Amino acid sequence: MIYNLVLINASPTDQLDNPGDELFDALPAELTVLTASASAGTATVDAGANAVSWNGSIPGDGSVDLTIEAQINPGTGDSTVTNQATIFFDGDGNGTNESSVPTDDPSVVGSSDPTTDGLLRPSRFPL
Repeated sequence: MIYNLVLINASPTDQLDNPGDELFDALPAELTVLTASASAGTATVDAGANAVSWNGSIPGDGSVDLTIEAQINPGTGDSTVTNQATIFFDGDGNGTNESSVPTDDPSVVGSSDPTTDGLLRPSRFPL
């Protein structure tokens, strides 16, 4: 299973790499994180926490692509999996990530919608 996230900075001002994560995604128990990569900055896998973090800056009016690959765990057949990361950013320009928003599934109307994968079938388990 692959999650593709696009972190967009709609401001003309660069969003800098401040202390702490700019994105954190704790994957649900039905999945095991395998790899993570980013077009800029650093994507880090924490296998023990089954999570991915990203640190970096996003240029003004720019974006960063983040890809997370996960394995569907055995025994989760006929389950619906929902995943949502949190983006941390500096909303007031003081060099600290004091603001946050959840990621949004663009295929769902509205904002802050988690990504929901349909029923996982045993035949889809990568073995």
